[in-house]
Amino acid sequence: NGGIARDFVVQPDGRAVIAQALEGWDAVGLKAVATAAAASPNVGIAVFTGSSPALVVVARSAGSGVDASAVLKGLIARFGGKGGGKPEFAQGGGLQGGLDVMVAAARELLRA
Repeated sequence: NGGIARDFVVQPDGRAVIAQALEGWDAVGLKAVATAAAASPNVGIAVFTGSSPALVVVARSAGSGVDASAVLKGLIARFGGKGGGKPEFAQGGGLQGGLDVMVAAARELLRA
């Protein structure tokens, strides 16, 4: 999906933040995308399914300063659903809300 590069933002501190909804992707695909992105240094990524309720996968690479589990908890607190994970990788489902709003919230949580 060419949309991932569009939402790739490099922070002033050199960390890359990626947040994107991917139409037509399932949980397995989201995991593959997030894992591949997190293989690069200083990356934090959150990818959502394009359907509602949404699935989300959050991942980070070493040196990114992102806690994937904390990002997921922040999203669940705002959009409902459930999930869990570790600081390096977390996944959840059942999130309700506009995809643009969820993606923007994820981007802010990844930047924190």
